[in-house]
Parts: sequence; C-alpha cells; structure tokens
Amino acid sequence: MLWQRSLWITRYSFLMCLALIILFMGAFYYFPLLSTRSLDYQWATGLRQRGFIVSEESQRLLPLLNTYRGLVWALWFKLWLNFVLPVSALFSGLGFPLGSGATSGRLFTLSLPVSRRNAVFSHAAVCGGELTLLSLLASLPIPMIARLQGQWFSLKDAIIFALLAALGALTFSFFALLLSVTFENNLMITLIALIPLVILVLPLRWLYDLHPRWHISRLIAGEDYFTYGQIPWLGLLISLLVSITLLLISVQTLERRDF
Repeated sequence: MLWQRSLWITRYSFLMCLALIILFMGAFYYFPLLSTRSLDYQWATGLRQRGFIVSEESQRLLPLLNTYRGLVWALWFKLWLNFVLPVSALFSGLGFPLGSGATSGRLFTLSLPVSRRNAVFSHAAVCGGELTLLSLLASLPIPMIARLQGQWFSLKDAIIFALLAALGALTFSFFALLLSVTFENNLMITLIALIPLVILVLPLRWLYDLHPRWHISRLIAGEDYFTYGQIPWLGLLISLLVSITLLLISVQTLERRDF
C-alpha cells in the first residue's frame, strides 16, 4: 500500500521525465552531429580549438572523444542524462507521502497500520526503482540507434552507464526526502533542494570538459568508465554511504516529529 501511494504521488514527475527522454531520444537520432560525415571532421578537436575543452585530462582524451562512442557519451550521458536524472531524483524525493508536499494525504497515510520507518524505506525503494527504470529506458535504445546510423555502441556500456547514473542520482533523491520530512515550507524546501543541483550539476565548466574525481557528476556521467574502462568503486561507495546516511537521518527525523 505504501509503495502504491508513493507511485501515485510521483507519477506525474516520472511521466514528465519519461516524455522528455523520449523527445530527446528522437532529437538524438536526427541530430546532425551524429552523422558519419561529421565524425570525419574531428568534432572534439574543433571544440578544443574554440576553447570549449580546457583541462589537460580532456585534451589527452581527444582520441576517445573523436569517435562515435565518445560523441554519444558527451552528448547523452554527460550533458543530457547528467541533468535529467538529478532533477527527476529531486522530484521523486519530494513526493514522500508523509512529507510537506503531501499534506492532503498525510493523515490518511499516518492512519495506516505501518510504521513511519517502513514508510520512508518504501518510498526510498520507489525512488530507486524509478531512477533505475528511467536511466535504463534512456540508455538501452542507444545501441539500436547506433546500428540504425551505421555505427556501434556496446549494450554492456549502455547498461553500465545507466546503472552508474541511477546510483549517483539516488543521493539527490534522498536529500530531497530528508528536506520533505524536516521542513514544512514548500518554497524553502524547493530552493534548498536546488542548491546541490546548481552547485554540482549545472556548472559543467565547459561543455565537454571533465569533472574532478570527487565530483558526483563524474559518477553520474560514468566518466571514469568512459575514460579508463574502470568501474568507479570508490565513488560508488562514497555515494552509497552518503545516500544511506541521508536515508537514516530521514527516518530518525520523521519518527521524532509530532504531526
């Protein structure tokens, strides 16, 4: 019952993000930069000459970026998905049935024969499931689009990029969940929730520049896997520890509140 209420409250934000993914997937297929002809002009080298690529690491990776795989990663996983998933995560976290954004159904949820702890964990599971589903739906069509364009993109890479993005974005969801059970002012909650999005995601420095290793956007974009072919285990561990900490603080905060 709890997970059904969470799904019902977050359905609009989920469908909106899904519609955006479908829309941009169509644009991604017809994007002129993805033609074989444009790849002959070394697009990343052109960006460096115009000053879009400034870090030493990104300049060393020009051979990787000047490929179809590099172009797909830069446009889709680093630029587009790196923004959409955190935004979706924030909306799903704010949709907690006992949070400030669900005042109309709060009393009904409190009347159910379930603990507040289970309510938090149930909503957290829904948030994780929605993010994973959105990330997979946004990534799995990439190999098929590549084949239609006469190119190649590994299905394994698409799945790994999708899972890294979902696990990284989960931190934003649990942060929003904590805000929703801590404060009552929806405007203040929204403004505070946007702070990490602005600080960590929106300032991409330069369009195809790489983030430092500690940056959560580096995990969401799968930069270590793209550049070195390695799973960023340390980044995953840190992200999961932060997510679990935020989740446990949310449980303790909710259990101490008097509605």
